[in-house]
Amino acid sequence: MYTKDGEYDVAYPVRSDDLVEMSKGYHTTVTAPGYKSYFLWLMAGEHKGFYRASDPDHTWVEAMENVLKKNK
Repeated sequence: MYTKDGEYDVAYPVRSDDLVEMSKGYHTTVTAPGYKSYFLWLMAGEHKGFYRASDPDHTWVEAMENVLKKNK
């Protein structure tokens, strides 16, 4: 998880049955080939909702996903 200003920059190895709270910043997910990854989102607090934002420095990743989907 990281913030654009660099205030927060932490990597967590997450294993089976682990829980990580992501309260701010960007959080990427990587899974090794041959393994499955599952994300469970829980919304809590006063302002519940799914407010997704991508890091502008990595918009090319989403663009490539769209290219790959079209070429299936």
